[in-house]
Amino acid sequence: MLISIITSEAQVEHVLETAGKTLVILDFYVDWCCPCHIMDKYLKDISHYYRATVLKIDVDQFHGLANRYRVTSMPTFIFIKQGKMIDIANISRNSAANVELTAANVEPEAANVEW
Repeated sequence: MLISIITSEAQVEHVLETAGKTLVILDFYVDWCCPCHIMDKYLKDISHYYRATVLKIDVDQFHGLANRYRVTSMPTFIFIKQGKMIDIANISRNSAANVELTAANVEPEAANVEW
């Protein structure tokens, strides 16, 4: 489990290229977004449960990445495994991660996680 606030686009590319079978969650946020801060606790739990790497991407700093992933509101979570986007969750579109789809692509690390 690793949660990192990115400092460059190259960092994102490096993590995606070297992640192997590890689930990578791109967390697009902005500092002034209250729901973004609320979701931090859940991201910590998810990263432990799924042995995921979470990359927190500040949209105010990284417009290019937000555009590349078509992020239009925050928070937006993009789930990537083996270089392929397997799911997306975006609060403003009332969409949530497809639990069955995500579960089919990743194996939990721990059986007991407090949500």
